[in-house]
Amino acid sequence: MKVRNYQKYIDEKVKPQLKELLSQYGPIGMIWFDTPEGTTPSQSEDLRNYILDIQPNCIINNRIGNGFGDYTVSEQKISAGKEVQAWEACITMSRKWGYSKFDNEWKSSELLVRQLVEVVCKGGNLLLNIGPSDLGEFPPTSVANLKVIEQWMKVNGEAIYGTKPWFVLNEQSISFNGSQEDVMGKSDADLTSKDIFPDYYYNQKGDNVIYLFARSVLEKKLEVESLVKQGIKIKAIKLLGNAGRISWENKKDKTTIEIPEDFKAVLPVYVFKIEFSSKQSKNEQTRS
Repeated sequence: MKVRNYQKYIDEKVKPQLKELLSQYGPIGMIWFDTPEGTTPSQSEDLRNYILDIQPNCIINNRIGNGFGDYTVSEQKISAGKEVQAWEACITMSRKWGYSKFDNEWKSSELLVRQLVEVVCKGGNLLLNIGPSDLGEFPPTSVANLKVIEQWMKVNGEAIYGTKPWFVLNEQSISFNGSQEDVMGKSDADLTSKDIFPDYYYNQKGDNVIYLFARSVLEKKLEVESLVKQGIKIKAIKLLGNAGRISWENKKDKTTIEIPEDFKAVLPVYVFKIEFSSKQSKNEQTRS
């Protein structure tokens, strides 16, 4: 049986290709390794040092192996809860990583944005896969989904970039009385949820802004409990993409927020910017 010389492979294949990528294309923000099979701790450390000698600010994923990466990769699944360590969810737009003319099980743009919101609110980064054809062309459905995501991001991007998880991750919409809808067949490879149902997610920016994501809500009048439970003293609530004021009220056990009847959203994933000054006693009420 022929024994593979793995060190020779690193020296004669991996390092020359890394040098080409890292030295001929300007600043490189990230190196994404696929799998560290057979890599020893000393080899992982050597590769990390090799990369950083050329590109000191380059981020390296954990698949360099043996704990020498900067963040964790979660393939085709989303973390169950908030994560303290940096992490990334790698998710396909359809069932396959690569292009296949037989792969027609595409996720909707609404589902993809729902997944983006969930990943970000859990402290992660979303790496969204596109499988180009043998001609190097993006499938039309991928392009169509990306255009919708782009439109949604133009309105709501401030709630995605530069944010961090809030104390509360999510709560389910109390207006939901139906069954959860599975919009795509279950797959052994793709472990992400395909269910679309009303719920709320939260994240935070700085010390005085909370973003509330109302995902796939069915009604114009929303009721959330977490702001009151956390004793948040609200100064203002704005609906991103809406120029006018919106109606909202803090009650004893919940906050009610109304989506204007004439508001035209790109997708039924609404984002509210909540500015607050401090925490308040639970019996204090604020109205705007």
